[in-house]
Amino acid sequence: MSDSTDKPDALSSGAPSLNAPSERRRPLSRRKKLAYSLVTTLLFFALLESGLALMGVQLAVDRGDPYVGFDGSSPLFVPETASGGGDSSRMFTAKSKLAWFNEQGFPLHKPPGTQRVFCLGGSTTYGRPYDDSTSFPGWLRELLPSVAPDTQWEVINAGGVSYASYRVARLTEELAQYEPDLFIVYTGHNEFLEDRTYGEIRHASPLQRGALATLSQSRTAAFAQRMFGGQNGNQNNNRFQLSDDVDTVLDHTVGPTTYQRDVEQRQRIIEHFEVNLSRIVAIARESGAQVMLVTPASNLKDSSPFKSQHAAGMSAETLLEWTRQYEAARQHERDGHLEDALQAYARAEKLDSSFAELHWRTGRLLLKQNQFEQARAAFARSIDEDVCPLRAVNEIPRIIRNMAEQLNVPLVDFEQLVAEQCRAELGHTSPGQEMFLDHVHPTIAANGQLAKAIVDRLIGAGFIETDSAPTEEVLAEVSHRITACIDDRQHAIGLRNLAKVLNWAGKHREAGSLAMRAVEQLPEDPESLVLSAAYLNETGRIDNSIEHYRRALQHRPDYATAHQMLGSALVDRGQLDEALGHFRELARLRPDDSHAWQMVGAIYAEQEQFDPALSNFEKALALNSDNADIHYNLANTLRHLGRRKDAIKHFSRAVELNPDDTDARNNLGVMLMQDDRMKEAVRQFREVLRIRPDDPVAAANLRDAQGEK
Repeated sequence: MSDSTDKPDALSSGAPSLNAPSERRRPLSRRKKLAYSLVTTLLFFALLESGLALMGVQLAVDRGDPYVGFDGSSPLFVPETASGGGDSSRMFTAKSKLAWFNEQGFPLHKPPGTQRVFCLGGSTTYGRPYDDSTSFPGWLRELLPSVAPDTQWEVINAGGVSYASYRVARLTEELAQYEPDLFIVYTGHNEFLEDRTYGEIRHASPLQRGALATLSQSRTAAFAQRMFGGQNGNQNNNRFQLSDDVDTVLDHTVGPTTYQRDVEQRQRIIEHFEVNLSRIVAIARESGAQVMLVTPASNLKDSSPFKSQHAAGMSAETLLEWTRQYEAARQHERDGHLEDALQAYARAEKLDSSFAELHWRTGRLLLKQNQFEQARAAFARSIDEDVCPLRAVNEIPRIIRNMAEQLNVPLVDFEQLVAEQCRAELGHTSPGQEMFLDHVHPTIAANGQLAKAIVDRLIGAGFIETDSAPTEEVLAEVSHRITACIDDRQHAIGLRNLAKVLNWAGKHREAGSLAMRAVEQLPEDPESLVLSAAYLNETGRIDNSIEHYRRALQHRPDYATAHQMLGSALVDRGQLDEALGHFRELARLRPDDSHAWQMVGAIYAEQEQFDPALSNFEKALALNSDNADIHYNLANTLRHLGRRKDAIKHFSRAVELNPDDTDARNNLGVMLMQDDRMKEAVRQFREVLRIRPDDPVAAANLRDAQGEK
């Protein structure tokens, strides 16, 4: 069968001849199909976004934080009539917020020709340890008219003490309604201050975080949340609920004891920060304002970590060897053998690299060795390993830089600025007390440098139409005006407040050094005197320490802490009668303080006044029944009063609560011998010798209990 009989004529079928050009379309390549689909999808969503905008659908970002919620909502700014009468056309800081914010005010309706600038962030923006007058917003208020005198400037300090990025984002939503022209955002130090959990939110990859940031700035996401997310949109009922006002972990602890290493929680907090930063930018832009970001900077060389913690799962042998190397390094430091100290720290680091203070001490030594880049790396590692991170961890400024680049936001890199300033003045890039008053709060001069950098960047970004940056003469004049606003007493109060924070964190020497400076201007301030007294005591100046405690009590007789500290210092000096008076007063001021009653009992016992000693120990025990020391002291007092069986009971309880207390075991053994309970006594003496093989008293008692000569 020939082929031609089964095929239709080419001409009749419309098929092309061999010599004619083909009109068949070749299939699109996979790449072209993908590009076509992408363009079509983007066009669809662009049209959808435009349509939703016309319908009045708000951005997804305006509908709340996807990670946490808030109990209550009280505004930062209220009409003047709400705070005591007056013109309701002006807004003022709500009185309920003055514990966290400076008192600020501005017209509800912005006057023509005015540029309204809101400065957002935490305590650095606020102006700690002083207030708005020395903050970088305060400097801006003085500098901006010098470069753009034809503009009416309103610089409003909305920095909140302890405010983290999620609270800053929430505040941005409120401020967006007040006709802002510019938001300046300095945030990142406070992300770990408040305790919170993240419910069902899973660990997100960088791609997922980027997608969430993008979606947070779209109306499409907001519309989808309305349609499919219930009435509350993205208000997830499983979100952790924060209080309306700041409630930090620090407010509920003595020192940073609550903080523990949690790698997963740390990553979620960083992810949350990134989302918050994106929300802040989106909210600002939606309001028609521009936004500027500032990287937070920290004291590297002169601020030690707040809490160091060993890696989980270290064996006892490894920990023992780590401690041996670490203490050897500390001794080499004291002896001035820097290279030997560095080598010992390096050996300790190989055993456990997660102990923050090791890296900080290494950095200090590297600075002395002129190994500047290695020193900065060690200081940065110290911040990242700090289990109580009250300084911005290193991911924070990186996120800010990346966000500024991705979203085309003007950036002032304050971290880099202080590093370069430090290089110019000291030859290295690890700033310390030259730029900072404590771990994060800049000096007044450093705030001025930040303000100048912000003005320069605003000029460069075209926000200020001028080529005239602030001159050195202008900066000097502004500096004089600002420092003139702070008298010596205010300055000293600021130092004292910093000292209190450092003392809380266990940094007693740093706190004491600041308190000593505060006492020079506040010679009658009880808190400064007590803080400086503790420092004097620690540095061996006992007489001066006692004098400071006494001065504190002259000005504040009911200062319980001063009575406690002075009483302890007097006990160490053997001045028991005076010490007894202070501890009795402490017990009166703090009737629920078991330690106060215990110390009163201990002094009576030392003076062989056993009846009053007994009654005070019993009061202490009623308040703290699981305290081994109270049981021990009570047992000793009962022994002196001849109440052997009661003494045995309390010595036994002391041993039960503290099995390694060899004194309690020895005394218990002696009491048991006197009660003819030789086998039990032998067990106690043998246990003492197991804990302390060279204990001569236990050895002699054991021989007596066994009837040996």
